[in-house]
Amino acid sequence: MRKKKNNFLLVIPARYKSKRFPGKPLAKIKGVAMLKRTYIQCKKAINKKNIIIATDDLRIQKYCLKNDMPVFMTSKKCLTGTDRVVEVAKKKIFDFYVNVQGDEPIFNPLDIKNLIKSMYKNKNSVLTGFCPINEKEIIANEDFSKIEKHILFYDNINFKTESSDLSNGEKSKLDKLIEDLKNNPKWTVNSIGHTDNTGSMKYNQILSVLRSESVKTYIINGGISFKRIETIGMGEIHPLAENVAANGSKCFKN
Repeated sequence: MRKKKNNFLLVIPARYKSKRFPGKPLAKIKGVAMLKRTYIQCKKAINKKNIIIATDDLRIQKYCLKNDMPVFMTSKKCLTGTDRVVEVAKKKIFDFYVNVQGDEPIFNPLDIKNLIKSMYKNKNSVLTGFCPINEKEIIANEDFSKIEKHILFYDNINFKTESSDLSNGEKSKLDKLIEDLKNNPKWTVNSIGHTDNTGSMKYNQILSVLRSESVKTYIINGGISFKRIETIGMGEIHPLAENVAANGSKCFKN
């Protein structure tokens, strides 16, 4: 049996009892509730018949009904927005579901359209949207959710003490990375430099930048375009590993 086109449902989970911001969905931004602004953005991408708000709060339900916004009451057992989507899916059967958090009032509607197109091409898959992160404060902040496009890990790159020169044996790791980049021309790289906390913060910041640039230079010399490589110096913030090698000597991590 052929599935009907547009047989999907976009669910907007909305929780009133947030510990960090109670009542957030109904908080007003220039006179309009955050939840309504999110709903409006969704309507710019798809027909409103494919949108529903999922909540366990009567205040949110009342607001939705007053503003002609479809709403579904979930149980209070839901701990996350995904839990609310699951409860909706058990009652309302569609080919797939799109989860747009109720506190996303300024997202680009085109992102929703592109995600839905991808869902039709990748049936029975779980897809998520993302955007590049370049600010080191956000990268280091554990409160921000992060994903990696093409998840690869090439070990920490070690450097000589208080230097941006690669330690012996590290070039082979980067050679493997260069080979993979040549085989996957759409891949990009973030070279993130770290140090320990020895020395001043300013010194460590500069050294971390030099280390990330050192890796970038090596990759470029291996035949990879500089346009595919971003460098970020983290200083002594969140080093990727302890700065002590197995033999007890100091090493530094990129």
